Amino acid sequence: EAFYTMSRSYASQAVMIRPWHAALAALIAERYRERSDVTSAKDWYRCALALSPLYEKATAGLAKLLVESGEADEARALCRSLVARIGESALCAEYL
Repeated sequence: EAFYTMSRSYASQAVMIRPWHAALAALIAERYRERSDVTSAKDWYRCALALSPLYEKATAGLAKLLVESGEADEARALCRSLVARIGESALCAEYL
């Protein structure tokens, strides 16, 4: 509910919402992961990355789910892309 409220208000309050929008999407992803809803968790991590493509925590969270679901090549590509853009990533190191 909070995420959708933020999304509806984004145009008029971007400065206030921008720092929290991707973080909230990643938090929602974590909650889905905790409930073993991998598909929804992946979708929410991807949402977080669409909002903030260099969000290291969301990248690592999605990479972990990808590895666990047999998509290790995609996880490596995701982390390589992040590292190419930001430099070293402690959170993604194990997926490279």
